[in-house]
Amino acid sequence: MYQQQVLGLRHLDAQRSRGVAAFGGRSTDATSSHPLPSRQRTVNAMREGVLSLTCPHCSAIFASTIQMDPKTFEAINVKDMLEKCPDCHRASRLQKVDYFFRPI
Repeated sequence: MYQQQVLGLRHLDAQRSRGVAAFGGRSTDATSSHPLPSRQRTVNAMREGVLSLTCPHCSAIFASTIQMDPKTFEAINVKDMLEKCPDCHRASRLQKVDYFFRPI
């Protein structure tokens, strides 16, 4: 049994060294799935802000459970989205007009 575990780990290490994840055959390289390096994505996100909303019950402003850039948000259709306020813990149905990007 121990020998099988060791061989399994060696196989996993071999896959990782080739850049293939153990599950799904996806690359483990963080930059391969996105055209921008991680630092640049972080800088862009800081410039664009955090997708946020205001609770209709207690008026608290909080970050949405969905996060994306403004261009993607404009392209999607949001209708009757459920969000739960972290302050009053009440769920609300929200429309696209209820969301806004708040600077970080």
